[in-house]
Amino acid sequence: MRVISFCKISGHSIVLDGERQPDLEGHLQGQMLSEKFDNLFKVMHGDYPRFYRLDDYSKLGIIAAELILRKAGLDTVTPKPDMGIILHTRSGSLYADSMYAQTIQDILDFNPDPELFARIHSNAVCSDIALRNNITGESAVFLSDGFNYEMFYRMGADVFATDPDVKQLLMGYLECYGSYASAFFCLVEKAMDDRPEDYELRQERFFIELLRIY
Repeated sequence: MRVISFCKISGHSIVLDGERQPDLEGHLQGQMLSEKFDNLFKVMHGDYPRFYRLDDYSKLGIIAAELILRKAGLDTVTPKPDMGIILHTRSGSLYADSMYAQTIQDILDFNPDPELFARIHSNAVCSDIALRNNITGESAVFLSDGFNYEMFYRMGADVFATDPDVKQLLMGYLECYGSYASAFFCLVEKAMDDRPEDYELRQERFFIELLRIY
């Protein structure tokens, strides 16, 4: 696999293909994560009203994906049947789960929130990114205890090996819980010289590239 573009968002830092983005970083202001993400998305000229109804987990995923795809010269309208999405996370939708649980704890005041209920699935972020960017390839979210380089590579390599229709993958590690948010996304493609007999060598090279940019 070959990395086409990558993005890392953490704290008040945004790095796109190895370069800080001070014009964007200046808009990560606000008391709450949701406020910061809303401010940033507005500056990015986001024309997606649904964004502002999402949870922070999905907002962060959409922002990271949009930065990468724009950098690669891709728009949100053109269908992308040859692109898939694979994300890894530790907490997933746990924060949305806890918020939803608060709406159903009191039997006397049982008031489940349908908007929150729609956010309690960890793979909801894949649907949000796919809908926003017209990505129609396969997608999946995997729970892992931290950023696992080996799993990251093997999942992507397996998709390229088993689905000839997938030419590119939007891959990433996404963590958003409470006041903590961090995302590392990269757009990868199947390299032309990928051959089954040198799997371990290709894996090692990809690890080295990820270690260099993560």
